Amino acid sequence: MPVKPDPLDDRIKLTEEELTIKSYGLPMVFWAYLAAIFTVVFFMILAASGPLMKIINGEDLINRILGIGVLALFILGPIIILGFYFYEKVIVKNKESITVTHKAFFIPILKKSLPLINTTLEVIHHMDSPNKALLEQRSGMKGFENRGYFRLVARNSDGRKFIVDRNGRKGEMKKLLELLNQSQF
Repeated sequence: MPVKPDPLDDRIKLTEEELTIKSYGLPMVFWAYLAAIFTVVFFMILAASGPLMKIINGEDLINRILGIGVLALFILGPIIILGFYFYEKVIVKNKESITVTHKAFFIPILKKSLPLINTTLEVIHHMDSPNKALLEQRSGMKGFENRGYFRLVARNSDGRKFIVDRNGRKGEMKKLLELLNQSQF
């Protein structure tokens, strides 16, 4: 997530009514990976299309169901993978609430909102379990340490809470927290 406004970038929009923060897209190298994945899937479909159509048009019910399942995988697999590439997270803070929306193909999939009355935003460190490299502090094992990650959490007095964002770097979460706190409406 961007943490400071940039006049050349439209990822952070601050108006008198609300603050909108949109996540960044993937770097170009990931699109090259997608092209490679689609090339492999295309050749898989090309190689399997003849036998697959024979199975689907056959008389055995179980084989027909399996063939339809494989055909559905060939169709839905690339669409689902492409959906990850068109994923976007939007944080909107206004006078009444803070809302986090997850989108795929620009369509809202999941939307969580929390009223801002008696709500606090805080950065929390989270670590599932420290690994042996972190516990023993041996030389040469620094790269294998599990340091966990940091979560920006919105919590109100009723006990309701949700994760606004997460990052491996505490500084980024603190900057995002400052950006959200400085936009008082």
